[in-house]
Amino acid sequence: MCRFIFLPTFADGLNLPGSFYHSLKNEIENDEQCTHLRIFSYAVSNLGWKLLRDSINGWQTRIKNRTVEAYIGVDHGITEPGALRSMLTDGVDLKLARKQGCTYHPKVIWLSGPNKQIVWTGSNNLTYAGLLDNIEFAALLEMAIIDTGLNEWYRLVQQSSTTLDDRALQKYEKNRTKNLKNGTYLHLNESASIQTDHFTSTTTIRKTCLGLRSGDLILQVTEKETGGGGSQIQFPMRAICPFFGLRKSIGSSTRLKALSLNSQTERQLTMTVYRNHTARLSMSELAQRTCPCIVVFHKEGSDSYSFEIVRRTDYVERYQRLLDYCVHQTRSQSRKWIIVD
Repeated sequence: MCRFIFLPTFADGLNLPGSFYHSLKNEIENDEQCTHLRIFSYAVSNLGWKLLRDSINGWQTRIKNRTVEAYIGVDHGITEPGALRSMLTDGVDLKLARKQGCTYHPKVIWLSGPNKQIVWTGSNNLTYAGLLDNIEFAALLEMAIIDTGLNEWYRLVQQSSTTLDDRALQKYEKNRTKNLKNGTYLHLNESASIQTDHFTSTTTIRKTCLGLRSGDLILQVTEKETGGGGSQIQFPMRAICPFFGLRKSIGSSTRLKALSLNSQTERQLTMTVYRNHTARLSMSELAQRTCPCIVVFHKEGSDSYSFEIVRRTDYVERYQRLLDYCVHQTRSQSRKWIIVD
């Protein structure tokens, strides 16, 4: 026998007793059968965990030998270190998903017992907005036995995760603070939190909010990129000479040291000018599933660079604002680009 319930959240979740948050809270507070609570979430905030911690702590302490596992994502810096620290203090077995060249993005909670399985899944992150303020949608599925597909997915997530300890938490907190400061993680409405004085120019504010520096190259990457499943970027010739220092002559090439700000990995890349007078660069981070996107290149040294990929599907507002910033096109309908003043 299965139970299936739709759980919408519409702006003010407090007024919806059938919402994801109220369903989760009610089931956990009244459960007397299950022994394992597993949380899989793209993001957790301080306020989000605060909304649930009493219910979860009560569930764990009410019956002996109950366990709480949490597999939390930190890909875009939305997860707050304070929430992770609180979860550790509360005795949660906390894991971080390792980088796999893609975003860790699930929103699943699984309450498991010998004869009872309840799974919540939907769009809700464990943040205050995700639980109460956003327009979200989720569903609850209850069954008597564990589904084999769910169990296999859990096993794969478990294998690709690492236990969070104090050292790893401090490293994440340091990197997050640094990236938020220089704008790498700014997206959607987070730019509103940046404080500026009355004399700061509009251009400076705009650059800061978008995480840009003077001299950066912003390049649009379309859905129909050339080569290798979409991994090859074709650069406008007017951009490569001043930014990468590459000569326009056919066959000329240059080796670049490039740090991906998305995955924090560094690699050597080669840019080459082809017979049709185009300059191309292959990047494993790009694929057709990634596009359309914006790639922002920062110059770090004479031959070293860093880059960030801003996918439209992940950051709709920031993607559009970066695209609006680009004013150059080789021809009508071609990709847009700019070197920031």
